[in-house]
Amino acid sequence: MDKEQAKSQHYSWTLPIFFKDVEKFSKEDMKTMHIEARTTTVQRALVPNIEVLDFGEIPVAFRKTLEVLITNIGTNVEELQMDAMAPFGGFTVLNARRPIQPGETKPVLIEFKPFS
Repeated sequence: MDKEQAKSQHYSWTLPIFFKDVEKFSKEDMKTMHIEARTTTVQRALVPNIEVLDFGEIPVAFRKTLEVLITNIGTNVEELQMDAMAPFGGFTVLNARRPIQPGETKPVLIEFKPFS
């Protein structure tokens, strides 16, 4: 097992799905099929100092900025990645996403400015 595989756990689940015709109400008419789901878990390396950002009530056209501290608890340099945000959602990440060294903490500044 290589180093990366040692940090992950792989599971296979068989899930029963029960269904019946909406026109029939007897238990005998219930059908079952099974689907297989596969999951993988990995040890997380980046940990935020808070779990929820609460901006409170912000009037339209005003802004509020909150800071989230991200700590690398892993042993590798980690890159912060971010999906594109909705253009009219009111949220903006203000600072650049830079690599975080093991044991290092970096701030991420998030601004909320509601449009309506």
